[in-house]
This record gives sequence, C-alpha cells and structure tokens, in this order.
Amino acid sequence: MNNVFYLNEKQLTSLADFNIQAYRFTRDSGLLESMDLREVPIGRLVYDSRKTQARDCFFALPGRLREGSKFIKDALKNGATTIVSEGSIEDLRSDLDDVNNDFQLITCQEIRKVMALMATFYYGEPCAKLHCIGITGTKGKSSLASLLSQILEAAGKKTLLIGTTGICFAGENHVSVNTTPESVIIQKAASAALAKGAEYLVLEVSSQALDMARTVGISFDLAVFHNISRDHIGPLEHPDFDSYVAAKELIFEQAKRALINHDMDLFGRVYENARKYLDCENIYTYSSEGDSTRADFCASEINFLEGGVSFKAFGEKLVLMPAANFLVSNAMAALACCELSGLDTAQAAKLLGSLQVPGRLEYFNGPNESSILIDYAHNRLSLNSLLRSLQSVRDKGRLILLIGTVGDRCEERRIEIPEVAEALADFTYLTSDNPGREPALKICQEMAGNFSTDYHNYKVIVDRKEAIKDAVSNLRKGDLLVLAGKGHEEYQLIGERKIPFSEREILKDLLDEH
Repeated sequence: MNNVFYLNEKQLTSLADFNIQAYRFTRDSGLLESMDLREVPIGRLVYDSRKTQARDCFFALPGRLREGSKFIKDALKNGATTIVSEGSIEDLRSDLDDVNNDFQLITCQEIRKVMALMATFYYGEPCAKLHCIGITGTKGKSSLASLLSQILEAAGKKTLLIGTTGICFAGENHVSVNTTPESVIIQKAASAALAKGAEYLVLEVSSQALDMARTVGISFDLAVFHNISRDHIGPLEHPDFDSYVAAKELIFEQAKRALINHDMDLFGRVYENARKYLDCENIYTYSSEGDSTRADFCASEINFLEGGVSFKAFGEKLVLMPAANFLVSNAMAALACCELSGLDTAQAAKLLGSLQVPGRLEYFNGPNESSILIDYAHNRLSLNSLLRSLQSVRDKGRLILLIGTVGDRCEERRIEIPEVAEALADFTYLTSDNPGREPALKICQEMAGNFSTDYHNYKVIVDRKEAIKDAVSNLRKGDLLVLAGKGHEEYQLIGERKIPFSEREILKDLLDEH
C-alpha cells in the first residue's frame, strides 16, 4: 500500500494532545513555513531511513544510541517527502542544514503514540473491524496465543496471530523482529488479513511494546493478564520490577474487558489497577488452583497422574501432558477467552489435548532409549515450572539441561538460571543463546560463577551446536535431555546479525547418525 492520505478533522482531534505543528520547506526559499496539517500528504509510513522510498513519510524515532533526527537527511535523500520528528524547529535546525529537497515537516511530542495513531488511520483502522484479544504476561504468552488461535481456526474463525512465533495468517508465517512488532507492522498486517477475511486478531503484548506505545490505537475486546514475575529488568528494558509491572498494567487502558489470572502473587495490585479503567462487571478472573469458588472460571478435580494432569473445566474432563500446573493455567485462560468471545467452550476443551505449540514441549526419541525435548523456557519462572513438571516423566535416568541466556539485557537470568539448574537438573550444559554484542564465553562464565562452589555437574561449551552434539552423544538409557531457551527460534543473534540456527535440524541430523 503506497497510497497518500490526508488527516481529517476527527483524526486531528485524536492527535490534539501531542502538540503537532506542520511546516513546509522549499529549496527556493530555504525556509520552514507553517502550513495546515490537513494539507500535509502522508505517504507510506516508515521508521528506518534505509528503507525509505519516494513520497514516504519518515518517523524519526529516538534510538538507543542516536536521536532519530540524525537520520532525517538520509530519509530525504532516499525520497521521503514528509518527516515526523519530536522537538521544536529550533532543535531540528542543525539536522536540516544543507537539505536540498522540498518536504513537509511535522513536529510533535510522544512520537511513538503519534506514529501508532497515524498507522491506524493510514491503514483504515483495521483493528476496529476485528475482534482483538491482547495477551500479556511474563511467561506463557506465546503458548496461550498459539492455543487460542488454533481453537479459533478450528471453530471456523479466520485469525491473525502476531507474537513470538511471527505474523501468522492463512497458513503463512512471516518472521517478526520483536514479540510485539512496531505499530506500523501491526496495522499493516491487520489490514492485509482483514482484506482476506480475518475476523480475529490474537496479539502477544510485551511490556516493552506497551512502554513504547506499539499498540496505541487498538481497542482490545479482551485483555488477558496471564501472570507476572521478575524479568526484563536492566538498562535497556525496565529499571526495576515495579516499572515492569506498571508497564504490563498499561494494557487495561486499551481494554473493553479484562481477564486476569487469580493465582498470581500480585493479583490484588493488578486487579485494582484494572479497576481504574474498567467496571467490575467487565473484569473476569480464572484459576488453576482447584478451588471452584476462587475465580469466575476455575479448574476443578485436578489430579497429577504419572506423566500428565487431569482436570475438569467448563463441564469437560481434560488430560494434558506432562504433569504441569502451567499447562492447566494456559488451558483455563484459553477456554475463558473462548467463553467470553461467545464460542463453543466445550468443543474447544475437547481440542486442547491434541494441540501443539511450536517450540514448546517438543519431544524427540534420542539414542540409547533416551528422550530429548525442545522448549522455549528461558527465565526463572518458566524453567522452574518446566523442570519440575519433567520430574514425573523421565524414565529413571538423568535430567540433563542445555541452556544459555541472552546478551545485552536481562542480566538477572545469569544468576537465576544456574540456581534453578543446580536445584532441578542432574547435569547442565552452559552454552550460547542470543549473545548479541556481548562475548558468549563471558556470559557462560558469569552463569557458571553463580553455581555453588561445591557444584561440579556442569560443562561449558560455548558453541551451541557443539554443545548439543556432546549432550546427545553422552545420553544413556532413560535420560531426558532438555534443550531450553530457543524453542521455536530459527536463528542466533550474534553481534547485530541473525545467524540461521535450527535446533530441530541439528537434532534431525544427529539422530539420523545414531
């Protein structure tokens, strides 16, 4: 879509809080002259100056290392005719020196919110025509989103899924850089899916996305707050846990109704925050604790069996594997979403046991009658839940963990993951994950330094492929090897590059040799 549109009065009213001003620059005069915002042509929306083309509208977003205004000249050289930037004319003058293009300049405050709203307008407000379900939480977002989208598709509802596994619709999957993409990408995907008959949008909503206004302009028919625990704290993410929780709670500002996990430690705080934006009759709760009076939607008759868990929900008996409470929680959230969306919840419950989430609890038969599992568990809460659930399914052999952690952020994981591994795994391989700009060896050494001084059941092999080879070659009868942290990902982020890396393909090749 390369159309040009002009803001109307209603849209200008939506932008009124952002102190928007418009100017026209011509080469002949060399001056910036005020102009009517309604006369500014808004072309294709871009925020990467390298991808700018003729007649585009470039948003000079602030970056980690440089101000977005420093890229205005590059965008103009590549053909942009409209620039949107924060700051005043005086602030931007040095960035506009020696510009030889005619262009329009829009100055504003809170540029990310402005971009999100303009993306909504540009693509014809597609999310307003979809039933939108937003899911936030520390862990389980992608599992819940995947389960829910599969249930909706089985019910005949064409569903656009956007999240960790990519942008998925009608059998096509496009990789997304972030769990929740930039607002322009969300609105473009929603518009394209709507044109092909989509009825639902299931969107994973990260704390950073809420902080960065990527979902502004979307009114969620249902906002799900799945859980919360310490994570994503550091210089490049959230300064502290309170800020992290507060970012998650922003989802309620955009919600018509909310669904909240009653089993969270911070349930009281989260519920009261939802009450600031929603009446009690529009806030629903769910629980996987077995007490039928605890929440609006409760699992009951929960029994942990050898290798699985059975429970009753919405009048149906369900059995899921392995024996993990988080699977019950995911199932209850998915079924509650169905109930609140007017779907046949009993039919949805019957489907749950047969659904597979990419990169979650994926089993492979290993050599010497061993087992191998790929899972995305990558922080304290998810790893602890996973390893505890696997205690009941391993066949009297060792539980072997292979894991690393990301570079450049989330440094707390370098302490937390070794603590969980030491407590619950019989042996641990420390290896690379997505080291980014940090040396992978440094990350592994820091993790190793957080094992107890008398704990020696671990091995550092920085190259993840070599670590997998070593782990597989040493499997014995009854062992269970867990490849944790990568899950569905088909790459490793090393430096600024995404290097193709598929644990499934590596395993397939290794297992073919045995």
